Amino acid sequence: MNNEIYFIDCSSLIDAKRYYKDNARYYPKTNLKIYWNTINDLIKGGILKLHRYVFVELAKKDTYLKQWSSQYKPLEVKPTQFQTSIVGDLEPHFPQKVNYPGADLFVIAAAIESLQNNTTTFIVSEDTGISNACKSGFIQANPQVLLLDQFMNKIFAKRGSLLGYV
Repeated sequence: MNNEIYFIDCSSLIDAKRYYKDNARYYPKTNLKIYWNTINDLIKGGILKLHRYVFVELAKKDTYLKQWSSQYKPLEVKPTQFQTSIVGDLEPHFPQKVNYPGADLFVIAAAIESLQNNTTTFIVSEDTGISNACKSGFIQANPQVLLLDQFMNKIFAKRGSLLGYV
């Protein structure tokens, strides 16, 4: 995982909660604990990043995730001038992504900014709009988009522990 950064979108966190917390009766408790501990460790280690606007979106969409994510607020990725410029360039091409406060486009912009630093960068998202935007041709530096399960499989494979439910 050296020099790899992952930016997670709100959609993936909501899906993670839905599948790996709300439906806990379907998964062994040890697996759930390993799953959420891994997410927590990756955020604390600076490998998995949450943009400021993901926090804003979570606060509006899910009370549990708002509370859970609040511990990571000091580690948030803050909007930069570079990101704002990228978002401005993307908005005319993706009007459906211009939602308050525009978290999706800022997640893409933060990933592009990370790529500028020669970092292998991924976006973790269940939102096909983000994937389509990254493949559109309007973005010169395209971060790869992974679904939540692809992301977790990649992480567990690198750690030498692959859980059957991921």
